[in-house]
Amino acid sequence: TLSPALIKGTTAADFNNKFVASAVNEGQQDLQKLMTAYSLQVLLDPTRAEESVKEVTEVPVTGQKLAVCKAVLDALEEGDFGEVGQAAVLGYRSKCGEEMPLARCFMSQDQINKMSKEKENHVVETLADDMEENLAVNDEGKTCNANNI
Repeated sequence: TLSPALIKGTTAADFNNKFVASAVNEGQQDLQKLMTAYSLQVLLDPTRAEESVKEVTEVPVTGQKLAVCKAVLDALEEGDFGEVGQAAVLGYRSKCGEEMPLARCFMSQDQINKMSKEKENHVVETLADDMEENLAVNDEGKTCNANNI
């Protein structure tokens, strides 16, 4: 807990710097804490946006939780890190997508469209196969054409 004596004479920026230091624990970086600390750093001092974005986006995503990486992406997109953060969205999305290729939030629009088209084609092919199979089993001698669908 914070006591008044602990924070007396400390600026918000100094306190935030201590929080940043606590987010790096024995070589392991707590991405969620770093995101919180660096977004606050940008709020306190917008001139440090570039440094903050670099620190957050360069944390390895291997072993990170999807929800935390998604929260970082959302913060970048929503402008929590200013224009510099918004400019880093594509690179961060790509980086996360390499580690989590099935997470739609890290896919490009082209990847999502391709996946949707493949899913649609699979459904149509499966439906066509099922219809032909049912015709073959139930209606021997009939062929599948527009008149008997």
